[in-house]
Amino acid sequence: MQRLAVVASLLVSLVACSKKHPEPDNPDIAPVVSKESEVAARAALQPILDKHAPMVKAKQAASIAIATEALAAPPVTAAEPPAAPLADALVLPDPNLNTPGNVLYGNPELIVPGAATPKVEFWPHPFLDTYVTMLAPDSSLTMKPEALEADLATIGRVTYALMIRVREVTPSTIATAMVNGHGELRYTAGSVAGDAILYDLDGKRRLGAFPFAFEAKGEYLRKPGLSDDEERKRLADHLRDSVRRQLGAALATFAAGG
Repeated sequence: MQRLAVVASLLVSLVACSKKHPEPDNPDIAPVVSKESEVAARAALQPILDKHAPMVKAKQAASIAIATEALAAPPVTAAEPPAAPLADALVLPDPNLNTPGNVLYGNPELIVPGAATPKVEFWPHPFLDTYVTMLAPDSSLTMKPEALEADLATIGRVTYALMIRVREVTPSTIATAMVNGHGELRYTAGSVAGDAILYDLDGKRRLGAFPFAFEAKGEYLRKPGLSDDEERKRLADHLRDSVRRQLGAALATFAAGG
């Protein structure tokens, strides 16, 4: 799946901090002053990678298994609450704030190799393919050992998965409307509808599901001078971020029996 390979490559650089000249104010990146120091730094990380490798690979395999099941499951038309109270409160990670959670979420199409492109792309977060790539002996890592240990520990705490299946999309738009003989730009919020299936990630077990239909919320500030394509991208990003936040709130309500 070419798009996954490209994003994985980019995320390895971001998540693993593989920079030849790291930012001096980033406390998680070990300074690299020579090829020898880079090799030595990578060797120091190997025991940490070896320790977490079985967990990372198991979670990646589980994510592919449940995503494959989610792709084949029929549409969800009514809420299917968990049969028993969940052991932990569900928290979606926030990639914009770089804060972790205990739920892997995203489109199943972006997890299963060779699947079709979803109508709205909710990239899997955390992206487990990236962490599997980090395990390779030739991966370039300049993270400090304590930072890598903490990063992989957050993956260990991801025990649920939310597969987001998008069925209908109405894009947000900005168009000119005539008001008292004058043209004014008007923003119209778009919407996304579909369903979400909750799984026990480690057990690869479906826990429940619910349909959703969310309209973009929050103020949209237009930037002057953008091309039509740039404007559409910003509108799509705004819609996706708004839906992701509403999914997080809906998930918490759903898990509580609402």
